[in-house]
Amino acid sequence: MSEKLTGSMKDDIRVLKCFLKINGMYGAEIAKQGFSGYVCEVLIYYLGSFENVLKKISKLQNNEMIGESPRKFESPIVIIDPIDRNRNLGAAISIQNVTNFILIARNFLKKNSISYFKEKSKIKIPVEIAKNLLIVNFTYKKRSDDIVYGQIKRASSSIESQMINEGFNVLRNDAIAYDETKASLLFLLESLTISKNEIRTGPDVFSGEFATKFININSKKSKLMWTDKEGKLQSLQTRRYENAKTYLNDLIKNHIGQSGIPKGLRNDFKKGFKITSGKDKQSKSVKKSISKLITTDDTAFSTN
Repeated sequence: MSEKLTGSMKDDIRVLKCFLKINGMYGAEIAKQGFSGYVCEVLIYYLGSFENVLKKISKLQNNEMIGESPRKFESPIVIIDPIDRNRNLGAAISIQNVTNFILIARNFLKKNSISYFKEKSKIKIPVEIAKNLLIVNFTYKKRSDDIVYGQIKRASSSIESQMINEGFNVLRNDAIAYDETKASLLFLLESLTISKNEIRTGPDVFSGEFATKFININSKKSKLMWTDKEGKLQSLQTRRYENAKTYLNDLIKNHIGQSGIPKGLRNDFKKGFKITSGKDKQSKSVKKSISKLITTDDTAFSTN
């Protein structure tokens, strides 16, 4: 395909790569899940210039296809490989990178500022939000970045689901590997503590044996049981955990088999882990991830 690119198009490819790098969206590796160098070439090939790419991305619709293919694909952005029209290059790009590109493209087209090509200045971490951030730090047996990032991203996603099921509202999560054998899972919560009471909703009373089963299972644990306006059974009970850090520690230490943490990481966790707060002292790599999680990216969300 490179022979079909003109000199000016090659210049636009370099500009697009630089734009994506500076704004944290460049790179095909699992750690980034961004726009690869080849994807940049393909976008310029299809759309002709850096400006046209931004115009297209700024108006992108969910699951919109760039290029032509006899197949249908399901991903936030569909970019057809011109060499193999049955291949969707957009499948490996995360929804976060796609939506960030859309927002930043819209702002850049309004401002056309050189600031979008400059490294971001150091960001001050807001303590009020950082206090609701939990970080699980551990070391792992050295292996390839793609393998360990696949594992820690699955671990982070699975633990988030477990915490939500337990009643904790997880706003965002992240997973990073650094210094060759160190890794951290990060969870930003709405609050580290929740009410000691929880309401469990059952089937409606008309469901017969299902309603009876719900009553039998929950009657001894209930402080109060009633039916709501829709006729569904409700049970007020005491939560097992009110503190997210306590729950997270117990989940990993005593119930790792039910945590969703991949088997390949379990021995690493069993050797030891430490749960800290966003306010505690952290390594430079973890601080960078914390900053990304709990600060607003002005290049994407600026209204000026």
